[in-house]
Amino acid sequence: MKKFSIPVKWEVWDKVEVKAETIEEAIQFLKNNIDTIPLGTEPEYIDGTYQIDDGHDGQASIEETEKYLREYWNLSGGIDGEILN
Repeated sequence: MKKFSIPVKWEVWDKVEVKAETIEEAIQFLKNNIDTIPLGTEPEYIDGTYQIDDGHDGQASIEETEKYLREYWNLSGGIDGEILN
């Protein structure tokens, strides 16, 4: 039997606190600073989002997924699997 490491992904949602005078200002601040705002501390899994990272939101064929993994994730060596004892 071989063992493969296949990239998977899923989504979570959370809340972050933003200090502002209005909700509009809070939204604008978050939009302008999204890359510097720390992640929330109580993430919750979004049901139905767990999938293989195939480059096509889980809709790629097996052949397309293998090609994507080899090219994007550079798994040409490790994708062939390691023999389990």
